[in-house]
Amino acid sequence: MAPATIDLRSDTATQPCAAMRQAGIMASAGIHALEHNVPRLAEDHANALYLAQGLAQIPGLAVRMPQTNIVYVDVPPQCCLELAAALQENGIVASVSAHMRLVTHRDVTHPDVAQVIGVFARSLAAD
Repeated sequence: MAPATIDLRSDTATQPCAAMRQAGIMASAGIHALEHNVPRLAEDHANALYLAQGLAQIPGLAVRMPQTNIVYVDVPPQCCLELAAALQENGIVASVSAHMRLVTHRDVTHPDVAQVIGVFARSLAAD
């Protein structure tokens, strides 16, 4: 009687293919972004600069001028709860903390940025 053998080749052969398929899906998203969204980056960067310049005018905030679409803002800790409530009341989604990171992207328009600046200004003026 011949010894029983287990053939693992079929299972191990498909594992690298599954990983490559997932890599292909991610690569396809990257290719789409490069082909369709690169021109929009300038708009995102301009919105981030507009946001940073607007927030820098508000007393009590420390704002780092952006080089990309990311704006870093330091908020006085005692203002965080009221600012979080004001942003939420105005439909602005943000995680408020003493050290905030605000990101502009294709779904954030220039008027949206103006609204965010206004909410920050009104909320911090109340303190």
